[in-house]
Amino acid sequence: MTGNSYSGQYYRTAKKDLIMNLKRKKILYDHVHSSARTPHGSKKCYILCFVILTVYVLYELSANISIYDFIKRCPDPKLAVAIANQASVDKYIILAMVDSSFTDMALNLYWKSFRPNAIENFLFMGGDLKSCEILANESLPCYHYSTDETASVASVWNSPDFIRKMNLRTDMVLDALSLGYTVLHTDLDVMFFQNPLPELKVIMGEHDIASLWDNTVYNAGFICIKPTKYSLKVYNQMKQITDYSPQIDDQSALNKAISSVSRRYKNFKVKILDPNRFLCGLEYFENGNRLYPSPCQDCMVLHNNWIVSKEAKIYRFKEHLMWVYDQDEYYSSPTNMYMSYSNPSTWPNTNVTITYEMEALKGALAIARMLNRILILPRFHCSHQVPVNGKKDVKMTKRRIFRTVLKACPLNGLLNIKSFDSVFQESYRENSFLQNPAISEGLAKNRSKEIVIITVVNANLFRDKIPITSLSSNHVGAANKSNVRSVDETESQKLNDNHNVSDDIELIDMSKKQVIKEEDIKSALSSFTERVLVFRSLYQLMPQFTDEEDQRVFNADISKAFKKNLSVWLLTVRYANMLDLISCIETVYISFENTLVAVRFIIVRRLYETYWFSQGNDFRSIITISNTYMFRTPFAAILSAVYPVQIILHVE
Repeated sequence: MTGNSYSGQYYRTAKKDLIMNLKRKKILYDHVHSSARTPHGSKKCYILCFVILTVYVLYELSANISIYDFIKRCPDPKLAVAIANQASVDKYIILAMVDSSFTDMALNLYWKSFRPNAIENFLFMGGDLKSCEILANESLPCYHYSTDETASVASVWNSPDFIRKMNLRTDMVLDALSLGYTVLHTDLDVMFFQNPLPELKVIMGEHDIASLWDNTVYNAGFICIKPTKYSLKVYNQMKQITDYSPQIDDQSALNKAISSVSRRYKNFKVKILDPNRFLCGLEYFENGNRLYPSPCQDCMVLHNNWIVSKEAKIYRFKEHLMWVYDQDEYYSSPTNMYMSYSNPSTWPNTNVTITYEMEALKGALAIARMLNRILILPRFHCSHQVPVNGKKDVKMTKRRIFRTVLKACPLNGLLNIKSFDSVFQESYRENSFLQNPAISEGLAKNRSKEIVIITVVNANLFRDKIPITSLSSNHVGAANKSNVRSVDETESQKLNDNHNVSDDIELIDMSKKQVIKEEDIKSALSSFTERVLVFRSLYQLMPQFTDEEDQRVFNADISKAFKKNLSVWLLTVRYANMLDLISCIETVYISFENTLVAVRFIIVRRLYETYWFSQGNDFRSIITISNTYMFRTPFAAILSAVYPVQIILHVE
């Protein structure tokens, strides 16, 4: 009885509590929903929805920049003034990033590209204060945009410092776009054959972005950007990519962003500039077979890329007469004395030819130092592989056989220019030096007769290889005896009949000397007063310095300067098709500064010429992979692509 009474009481209490809870919830529900249905609450909701919708529409339909992006960036008012002062009336501006280690290239860009083409709407963006001070001394506009602790050092390509500096350009472009300017962004290693702005203005009437094509990708070093919502999306996405992954440079980020925006927005228009007129270094120099000054009537712009190091870029500019910056009277000195020589001969063995030419270069540098003259480089010979038409490989049908031939090439085809410049930068000039219009007046004509030095070492070499006009032996002893010079006049005798000379040759007989000393060189050549001392060749001629310390220093300089710095061996390339597996072992030696494309091009060419590619398989993936990963790993890179194709590289 007691239990039942307790259970009934508990049941009644629980029921009562449940009813009370339900009443409370109903009161709360009615209160909330009644307030939401009031005119005041409804008005707030409508206003909030209207504001959100308006902001969204303005963002999507804006022809320029979103409010969010403008507030987020809010460029420095001083930058706005600097750009406004230099921009054209229709708000076009050329921007170029520079730091104090590259002011020479900035000045050359002005003197060789901007000034001859009457381009005035440009602004240099200084990576440090010193760079702007240097440019200001030349009365060139420069805005101190940022400060980098490594600004005074030319960063190595693809290094963290290099990538960080390159990524600053994304901020620079975004700032100018946010101010409503159409930006033509150019690197300093660009050559303007003509003013590209009139053509670009027509193109930008229908496009958001127009870029130079860099073989397989858009080039971030010469690109025109209109301040539209799509271009802003591209550059904002670039910044997000590089902020999240600092090891990615702006060009890689640009291509990722363009690909992403193109997929999302069908109205986004990006233009590849005419690759026959706007050229990268690969197309102009390598594929165009231009290793020395060559005319290009239709060329508009050249980007001097696909080569590593600032020193190598400047050297290539100089060889192609694209460098006029006359720092320290590089060209215009009225007092500098010079010497030059040629490499007129080749040997059946390519390695022998290159060895002779490198030894001749060492001898020339020694003579130039002894005579206090500046050496004008000759043209060298580099090995080059060409297909043998009509022949089939015994292992691979339909694959061409390649043979090695020699072709004229500049010094960077054989030696690392950065290493060479570290020792001999002030001691030599490029091969095309005397063709440059900036040289001092009359220098090109103030040359000596061609000089041939005969020694006991090279006598047979000259007899076989150096073409000298054939005259009778009596002619040498009589009329042309004045052309025969000897260190010891008492020992001067008539040479072998094959060494007879004509009136335009000065023959110096040192054949009685076992070792050519510094005093011998000075005694034989001191009487030449011409500003350019011309030697026919210097094969197998290595004079010795009189002072042992001078000889030790010179040997050390040669050891330091004659470096290849980074060499690449293509160890193994395996090809495969649907039917069988064919292996081909290749060993290819490439100088690091013989342009990065050397490795990529050989890889693609080798693969392209095989049966594997003759079946229509795509080789663009190989190019893309090699562009992306070729030198990302210091010691080795393993590249792979669709189908069982494997490329193994070893870098030392």
